Amino acid sequence: MGNGWTSTGEVIIGETPTFITLQNPKYPDLPNILGNGAVGEVRFMLHDEANVPLSGWMGSGLSEVKLRFYGPIKVCSPPCIAFAAKVEWRKNSGDPWVDVTNQSAFAFEPYDLVSGVFKTTLVVTPKVGGNFPVGEYQISKDPSLQCDYGTGPFPQVRQWGFYTFTVQ
Repeated sequence: MGNGWTSTGEVIIGETPTFITLQNPKYPDLPNILGNGAVGEVRFMLHDEANVPLSGWMGSGLSEVKLRFYGPIKVCSPPCIAFAAKVEWRKNSGDPWVDVTNQSAFAFEPYDLVSGVFKTTLVVTPKVGGNFPVGEYQISKDPSLQCDYGTGPFPQVRQWGFYTFTVQ
């Protein structure tokens, strides 16, 4: 696959009562249905329902966001410039967006914390620690973020809209 969903049938993964049915490349079921794993079509998509917090979140005291994908991810190998995502901020709605990618830290979290393999979650935090400063944020894909499967080649993850959150 990898060039778009073309099946007109269904793919059933798992066993009753916890199976999921894929009728297109996305599914709303949370990763715990698959033992915290993921099933997805290469180029992996952002799993909107599994992000923490969900896109559009508004609140205070946020120290990290976790972007979950339908498959394992990685950052390209050097010599590429490796930011896993582009992070933009603005103080107030209507202000111009400011690129704060270099003020952000990126880490990958495996779904299996024991073995440490199959890193399906991108964790974004402020580089200086603590909470994100007050304002609006939008996170988008950087070309260095790739699908991580087998021996390659490793295509970029699929483009997504903006993952957004607001710190009040």
